[in-house]
Amino acid sequence: MHQSSASPNLPIVFEEAVKAKIFKNAAIIVSNGAKVEYSKKIGTADFFDLASLTKPYATALLFAAFWSQGRISPDMKVTAILPDFKRFADVTFRQLLTHTSGLAAELPSAVEFRDFTNRAEKVYSESRSRRLSNKAYGSRRRSFARILAETKYEYLIRAIRDKSVIHSGNPLIYSDTGYQLIGRALEVIAGKPLAQAVTDEVYKPLGLETEINFFGIMGKTTPHDFRAARYFPFAVGHAGLFATPQAILKITQAIFNSAYGDQTTASVWKREVAIDLLRVMDKGRGYAFDFTSDHSTIPRGQCYRKAESFGHTGYVGTSIWIEPSALDRLSPRAILFFTDTAIVSDYENSQIKSSFNNVRTALSTWACEKFHPPTYPPLKFLLNPLGNIQENFPTEGG
Repeated sequence: MHQSSASPNLPIVFEEAVKAKIFKNAAIIVSNGAKVEYSKKIGTADFFDLASLTKPYATALLFAAFWSQGRISPDMKVTAILPDFKRFADVTFRQLLTHTSGLAAELPSAVEFRDFTNRAEKVYSESRSRRLSNKAYGSRRRSFARILAETKYEYLIRAIRDKSVIHSGNPLIYSDTGYQLIGRALEVIAGKPLAQAVTDEVYKPLGLETEINFFGIMGKTTPHDFRAARYFPFAVGHAGLFATPQAILKITQAIFNSAYGDQTTASVWKREVAIDLLRVMDKGRGYAFDFTSDHSTIPRGQCYRKAESFGHTGYVGTSIWIEPSALDRLSPRAILFFTDTAIVSDYENSQIKSSFNNVRTALSTWACEKFHPPTYPPLKFLLNPLGNIQENFPTEGG
């Protein structure tokens, strides 16, 4: 990536963050459909930790793929796939996808995640004894590290089932736990780990398996998010994905192509499913993206129009914000900001978090004003999931 000499200067707060060395690597891309209108790269990184962009660009997309295949649907109850989760009998996948199930953001602090090593050692010892007494078992040999990871992951799922907090009234609560639960349900449907399932069902068909994948398969370092790193090399549904910036733009374009294209090329998602991925659903959230919730204010900036644009953010600074074009529905405009903080352990420090949030807001405002000025009529199709999208796209000049 490069910066054109004729391109406008970046916001001052971004330049100040670079000088303060708050992050070592960063990538900025402003796009209009497949056309990159601006790009800048800082550092040497090509792959970035996506953190919570894992939710829309892995878990939600795999859900949509299985939905397109008739294997799951948003209005299906969680217990239809996970019958042991009886406490979730009234919870639907729509509620989990839109963070409106009332499920707490994370497990209670009282839940103990200790003594994994002792548990894993017991399982490893038992499996070793079986291998020694049964040569056929040798083909199922697992390393201690693998068993340790399995022990942690299975404990997480049991803890969500038995100890998670579900608030009444279905309030909007941004929940990592909800997406971990979706990830588990998708594994049950696929009959394989989440990382392999999303690769097989989404990334490979799009030709992107070398540009985006979970840390375990890619062999990259563990993610910054400690709740994802804890279960390495098992992927969980809320974080842990790595990708190039270009891969995210290609996937975004693929969703729009599936929703509004001519369907002459193979698509991972049915048209009606892809359209729903691009619409606001409940309390300002969509099935994949954030439209108008309180979380949307910072990455939307001060120029992109509320409810007519959408996106998502990730831990330690990653973000994408997208605005469909009223003149060309196959050319969404986007600002993508990827980074890896150099001060991960201090990210919860209010000054550092404020700096990242200021950068996100400034970049979105800058990209909108310089490259995507809001000169088009309202995009009503985003506000009305049941509306006829054909009638809501104006002709040029209208």
